[in-house]
Amino acid sequence: FLRVGGTPEAWTAELTNNGAPPQEPVAEGGGLSGLRRRVESAGGTMEIRSLPAFALTVTIPKERGDDGA
Repeated sequence: FLRVGGTPEAWTAELTNNGAPPQEPVAEGGGLSGLRRRVESAGGTMEIRSLPAFALTVTIPKERGDDGA
C-alpha cells in the first residue's frame, strides 16, 4: 500500500506491505542504500520499520515556492 501526503513544509510517502512481518530482517542493500543517499541529499529522511509490519517512510522537504502544483 502507498500513502502520500504532506505538510506545508514537506512531502511524505509511506509504503507498507500486507501487514505480515518480513521473514528476515530488512537490510539496506543497493536499492535501499541508493534511495537513502538520494533522499538525504535532498534534505529528507528515510525510515525503515520491520515490526509490526514492513513500512518504508520517506520525507522530502518542499522547495520554497512549491505549492504542490
